[in-house]
Amino acid sequence: MKEYSVNGSSFVVVHDGKVVINKGDGYADKEKKIPVNKETVFQIASVSKTFTALAVMQQADKGKRKLDQDVQQYLGGLKIPNKTGKPLLIC
Repeated sequence: MKEYSVNGSSFVVVHDGKVVINKGDGYADKEKKIPVNKETVFQIASVSKTFTALAVMQQADKGKRKLDQDVQQYLGGLKIPNKTGKPLLIC
């Protein structure tokens, strides 16, 4: 955490659907000296793209998603604005 100037972090380990470890380290608010704990909420920002991509690829591996078909068919009615005239593909 020092090397990358990280104020605080938390992690959880889940095994067979049960939480094995859930803890935090460092500060949620460094100036106020508020420590990170297992209840601290973090904004995940761009990290969610990695998890989304992993989930999509796992679904594709299981044959539940096709990477070469319009992504909107998997969004439960959510419409993504698309002025390209072409399908929006996952890949």
